[in-house]
Amino acid sequence: MSDEKKDVNSRQENVGKKGINKKLIIAFAGMGAVIVGLVIALILVATSGKKDVDVSASKAESSSAVASETDDTSEEDSVADESEDESDADEEESSQESKDDKKEKGFIISYSGDNSWQDGDKVMTGMEIGIENNSDEALKEWTLELEIDQLKSCDGWNGNFKVKGNKLTVTNVDYNGEIAKGGSTSIGCNIGTGTKLNVKSAKLNGVECTVKKGKVSQNNNNNNNNQNNDKKVTEKDVKKLLKRTSKAKQGDDWLHTDGSKILDKDGKEVWLTGVNWFGYNTGTNTFDGLWNSELVTSVEAIADHGFNLIRVPMSAELINQWSEGEYPKANYNNAYNEELNSMNSLEIFDYFLKLAEENGLKVMPDIHSAETNASGHTVNLWYTDKVTVKDYYHALEWLADRYKDNDTIVAFDLKNEPHGKPNEGDAAAIWNDSKDASFQDACILECGRT
Repeated sequence: MSDEKKDVNSRQENVGKKGINKKLIIAFAGMGAVIVGLVIALILVATSGKKDVDVSASKAESSSAVASETDDTSEEDSVADESEDESDADEEESSQESKDDKKEKGFIISYSGDNSWQDGDKVMTGMEIGIENNSDEALKEWTLELEIDQLKSCDGWNGNFKVKGNKLTVTNVDYNGEIAKGGSTSIGCNIGTGTKLNVKSAKLNGVECTVKKGKVSQNNNNNNNNQNNDKKVTEKDVKKLLKRTSKAKQGDDWLHTDGSKILDKDGKEVWLTGVNWFGYNTGTNTFDGLWNSELVTSVEAIADHGFNLIRVPMSAELINQWSEGEYPKANYNNAYNEELNSMNSLEIFDYFLKLAEENGLKVMPDIHSAETNASGHTVNLWYTDKVTVKDYYHALEWLADRYKDNDTIVAFDLKNEPHGKPNEGDAAAIWNDSKDASFQDACILECGRT
């Protein structure tokens, strides 16, 4: 080979060698950078993993360390949590009950007037008034002063009523002067005003009262004081008390009519001289006045005064409650009438029938009002939105069926004084031969068929 060619080849090899070396350097540099990056990443991952492992191990050790303690106390903690929940629930319930049971202090005057009618320039209203004694002392007597918008007239019961200007003053009668601590009594009236009934203020024995319109506090002197503080309620044998005496014979003393005469079973004419004894219509759910008297001696006194009939006003609502096995609480003086403490309101009425028979008295139940309300008799009709015509019929039927063999009950007063005025339309009772609903057609004829 010539020297010229060798030089060319030598230059080419040197040039090739130089080119390969640069590429390798670049490649190695790149690979080195990647390796360094990977190493750094591995170090970071390893370090992080170690921390996680350490933390996990620490947590595991901690969990392991307290595991037995947790096992030992978990049941106690669970019970404690349940106790706290129950305690919270009890506190909430207790708080709610406390709110419900908490009574406003002082005297509360409640009133309602659901039935009203126009009489000339007056708006007449059947008004019921409740007097509730939430003071610290019992009342021996009371005077109620009411300021009423545009007061014009008043005719009431269960109190002595006096009108002067817009002030109505009511004083107690002999049988409702005492209102025990926590007790209440109710009065009523037909009141005339120049506008819709509105009681602006009230005072009882000169003390300002809280006035509430709506539900009226009924007669209730059956409170802790009725036990004379220390007297213990004595349980009585109700069946024994209700059992008729050996001298009484069922069905031996029926009365019947002959024309306009009332005759006994032997045809002898009988004159009935009677009295009313309210309470089973007012919310007392027994006889009014028993908060200050005894049932037994009261019945005896009625007979001793020459009466031979007691008319007992009732509400259809109460009778239907009895028919369904519900017995609203009877309000009376427990200490004076211990034999009644084991009886419900219906059993007290049955006991009264026995006492009446023993004293030669006859009894006439009277559907005095549809609803239990001391002013219920001011409602024109024998039914309301709450007590339907069907409910009224049911009350009569149930009472008649229950006492159909009891000759102490001599008659039924189907409805006390259904009334109304021509301008009241369907809201008034009608006494004629029209096809409109009326007391004559809808009640008397229907009752005769049932």
